[in-house]
Amino acid sequence: MRDLFVMAWRNLGRNRRRTGLSLAAVAFAVGVLVFAKAMQVGSYAQMIEGMVTVNTGHLQVQYPGYFDDGDINLSVDDPGAVFTEAERLPDVAAAVARVTTGMLVAHGDRSFGVLAIGTDAAREAKVTRISKVMREGNYLDADDSDGVIIGDKLARNLGAEIGDELVLIGLAADGTTAAAKTHVRGIFGAGVPDMDRQTLMANLEAMRSWTVMEGRATQVAILLSDHRAIESTRAALTEALRAKGMKDVVLSWDELLPGLEQAIQLDKGSGQIMYGILLLVVAFGILNTFLMSAMERTREFGVLLAVGVKPATCGFLIFLESQLLFLMGFFAGLALGGAVTGYFAHVGIKFEGGEAVMEQWGIAGAVYPQMTAGVGVDVFVMVAVIVAAVALYPAWRVTRLLPVNAMRYV
Repeated sequence: MRDLFVMAWRNLGRNRRRTGLSLAAVAFAVGVLVFAKAMQVGSYAQMIEGMVTVNTGHLQVQYPGYFDDGDINLSVDDPGAVFTEAERLPDVAAAVARVTTGMLVAHGDRSFGVLAIGTDAAREAKVTRISKVMREGNYLDADDSDGVIIGDKLARNLGAEIGDELVLIGLAADGTTAAAKTHVRGIFGAGVPDMDRQTLMANLEAMRSWTVMEGRATQVAILLSDHRAIESTRAALTEALRAKGMKDVVLSWDELLPGLEQAIQLDKGSGQIMYGILLLVVAFGILNTFLMSAMERTREFGVLLAVGVKPATCGFLIFLESQLLFLMGFFAGLALGGAVTGYFAHVGIKFEGGEAVMEQWGIAGAVYPQMTAGVGVDVFVMVAVIVAAVALYPAWRVTRLLPVNAMRYV
């Protein structure tokens, strides 16, 4: 085996120009793939983080059917028990109970439908970043029973300013009308158009009073310290709730935000098409290199076969050369792609004219690529498979040579 490695290495050096071009092609492909995959990983992480920290959290505990129906009576009856079980888990950073319902908000002669959220101000500040994106006025205060905060686009649509009175009308849990007079305490800009246009937040106890939801909540949102622990935390929390005889279910962000999950899957699909085209170009280059090498060395292989070298060994030699070329190209490309990724991970990449689309998914400013071990592994597997596949034909062709005919080959 050692002799085969030495022969393969020497054979790559016999035509250094051709080997160098093939090596450059592999390195370039690997570099582009590494950067593209890192871009995907970074943008997806920003999208998920941007959305979960503005509203949903990584996980939510809800009563079965609430997510589909939005019926305020499908409630979590004991949020305190959920807090107790959730906060025992190592990856849970914070949790908050909310009462969420659709209401009509009116200011002067203007009225709009809103998503009214009653929340614990202190807990909400640990789960979401709403308290950090206040544009005007102040964040919620538990001592201010009728103060609300609203999105900046909703404020503009209502023509409302700090201190203005808003009238809320909705449906209470007991079937009566939920109505309240409130005042605008603050205006926030989360950077997510839908939320900024239709969200109103009030203190939890005030919302419970308006909607007759004493002690209950429609959801408990949970933020994790590490998004990679979503599935393990979800399973552990579900088991803990079942042990206490609670029927509530634990939903993850991808179930709560199906549009975001679909957008990520669509982008992954389009990315695979681009990767496939790039790999196809590389495949033809590698195929040409080793097919030409095999043809030029036909007489050489004929001699080897004539002195007793097995056809499979000759074919394996071609295959081994392709793998050595791949490994050199991979590490060169990994260094190149890693360097470019590291630079843009620091400065970010801005897409002029695409701000509106980015804001829709919670990405503000720029996209920052993320280099992870998974990126390197994915690229290694993709390129290794394509190089191995295209090297099989030249290797197979060598195994079909007849010594007499091969030695006569010109």
